[in-house]
Amino acid sequence: MTKLLFIDSYLDESPHLRFSDLTAFGLSHPEFTFSQLTKYFSLSDFTVKITSSELISNKLDRDYSLIWPLNLFCKDFSFFKEILFKKKYSTFDIFLHEDSREDLVPPPNCIQIRPSFSLELDSRPIFISSSHLTFIRSSFHYSLLRSNKPLSRSFNQLTSTGDWYSKSSRDKTKLLNEFNYIRELPPSLKSFYPSIDNNSFIESKSTCSYRIQKINGSDMANLLISDSITSSIARDFSLFINNWINSVNSSVFYDSDCSFSHFLIEKNKQRFDLIVRNSDFYQFLCYSSQVYNLPSPSLLFQNLQEYFSANSKIIDSYKSGAFHGDLCLSNIIYCSLNNSFYLVDPRGKSGGHFTCNILYELAKLRHSIVTGYDFINTSNYKVNFSPSSVDIDIPKNTSTSLLNELFSEIIKRYEVDPYLCQTIEASLFLSMIPLHIDNPQKCLLFYMLSSKLINV
Repeated sequence: MTKLLFIDSYLDESPHLRFSDLTAFGLSHPEFTFSQLTKYFSLSDFTVKITSSELISNKLDRDYSLIWPLNLFCKDFSFFKEILFKKKYSTFDIFLHEDSREDLVPPPNCIQIRPSFSLELDSRPIFISSSHLTFIRSSFHYSLLRSNKPLSRSFNQLTSTGDWYSKSSRDKTKLLNEFNYIRELPPSLKSFYPSIDNNSFIESKSTCSYRIQKINGSDMANLLISDSITSSIARDFSLFINNWINSVNSSVFYDSDCSFSHFLIEKNKQRFDLIVRNSDFYQFLCYSSQVYNLPSPSLLFQNLQEYFSANSKIIDSYKSGAFHGDLCLSNIIYCSLNNSFYLVDPRGKSGGHFTCNILYELAKLRHSIVTGYDFINTSNYKVNFSPSSVDIDIPKNTSTSLLNELFSEIIKRYEVDPYLCQTIEASLFLSMIPLHIDNPQKCLLFYMLSSKLINV
């Protein structure tokens, strides 16, 4: 039986970790753990051991035919499957190692393949570099990704600097809007966000950045997908959302003359124009709508615009204020250490305005909790195509049930018209399509959900 040895340099610092808690691969798939690998690749043919790097010896090196340090992450889950498959049927041992070992000096992101038998003529190892691997050098990132509730936010724009992240972006306008929004919030609202360094905004020719406090936690989308939301977390989350809405409602920090219905109509128009300008993609949507009995793109857009125009007075009667503006679950961080929640990545101060409407805030929350946007965004769904229809099957678990229940309570508490909130959600899915044109299937799902939500 093949023996797998996973080297964990942090094992001594975290003796409470169990085998089933260990996350060992995939920056883009941090919700998976070793125990869940059996769904995709059977580990019954392997003997697995996890040990500290300090306990590695020459004897262990010889005994185990696959050695993998847990700070070497796969970008693609299929690569991990491929390595296990090769090891199962190969006469060679595989040693994936970090480049800090004193006895070996391989290049970064390197797989060392060692013969499992002695070769008198040449016993030198074979080095194979792989673009599928990422070596995690930051102990902070590593500790988060190694936990059973990893922080599943992208690290592409975050750089660890002591107790801070340096957050950078090529979309300078968006990041500046976000920075100004948080910086100018009153203390009663700013406390819902991680602290920022008010003097840290730096702009270069192509990017800009600012510093934000590190929060050791996991976003709520990750907890939902991995079914890790307990009744206690759900209850505290409900209190957090209520406190946030009440704090915004009681704040005078808003633009009283803002027409939110006008914002919805204009945003829909701008995004739909982007779809139409891409003639090939627009034809794809038109053809798909005919094949699967969906409304045409122009009809869906027209119905949304007419609904918002006809209900503009009702829409604008709802409370406006300095709401987050993108209150999906992936933008809410849960920190188990102090049982706290934090908001991140707000829509920001745009055009000199801070204002968002509570309808938009709850529509964003609805598309994560009720419709399952985060499952779709992580490709965790099934699509059933038939000659004349298309249906989407999104997983349901205990966490989804808990959050659906609390969302219904929130809608009732703030006396929000459920269908009005649902229709705004429909516009959200339509407006996301031009941002995902490189993924036609996802766009088709967004289109289908938009049409079903507005019932056309």
